[in-house]
Amino acid sequence: MVGLIILLVVGTGIFVLRGCGNNKNVQTSAIPAADIHNKQTVYLMAGKIEANEKADITSKITAKVAVIKVDVGSFVQKGEVIIQLDSNDLQAQVTQAQAGLDSAWSNYQNAKSNYERNQRLFNAGLISKSQFEQYQTAFAVADASSKSANAALKIARTQLDKGMILSPISGIISAKNINNGELAVAGVPLVTVVNSNPIIIDAYAPAALITQIKTGQQVVVKISEIPDREFNGEISVIAPVIDSKSKNIWVKVKLSDPDPLLKPGMFAEIALIK
Repeated sequence: MVGLIILLVVGTGIFVLRGCGNNKNVQTSAIPAADIHNKQTVYLMAGKIEANEKADITSKITAKVAVIKVDVGSFVQKGEVIIQLDSNDLQAQVTQAQAGLDSAWSNYQNAKSNYERNQRLFNAGLISKSQFEQYQTAFAVADASSKSANAALKIARTQLDKGMILSPISGIISAKNINNGELAVAGVPLVTVVNSNPIIIDAYAPAALITQIKTGQQVVVKISEIPDREFNGEISVIAPVIDSKSKNIWVKVKLSDPDPLLKPGMFAEIALIK
């Protein structure tokens, strides 16, 4: 009988399973999924479901968590507030910076008024140049102080804004590493958001297939954790280069079925059909 050859690509290795109709040692678990649909299976590849987008969310400042508004499994929208840090100290800094700006602005207005008045006196010859330069210098100092105080207020407000941590993408919370009252350290991941729509599979094909695979090619996918079902999809991306060590080509497969059962990390077998 006609022999069956299945190429199984896992990671960077290629394994060839050979069998015939009378051989009881054939691994039936590797039967081409596409045969179910009476379509011709070309090869069987292997891969893993990956998140379409993933974001490890960190704090830009070190502060205690006042409220964490999500848990594992929560759906969040892009731009949604997911963690609020304790803002008492940050608010105090804003208040102090605002008071400093108010004082600096008052000094600036007084220095400007004195400068303009004494400039007229100097132009009229009523005061000496050295007297006028004192007011000129005082005005310049007040102007610099006002600008510095304004910059300090902007920084304080920016820090306060950092107390509201937003999700950069829409998706599901897949990990939460902190709770209310705990210290959020700047740069340390607090929660992870994944977006699995569309469902993406990272897979590998042997280099010998380079002339036989193409973007848009239809595939059938079997998931090891859901063995009684098949899913349709297509090749969306083919790497422009071949891995020099494994001699494999990285391929991205996009599934057509946005099934909630499909999760990142699941192992997939992919049958190319024609």
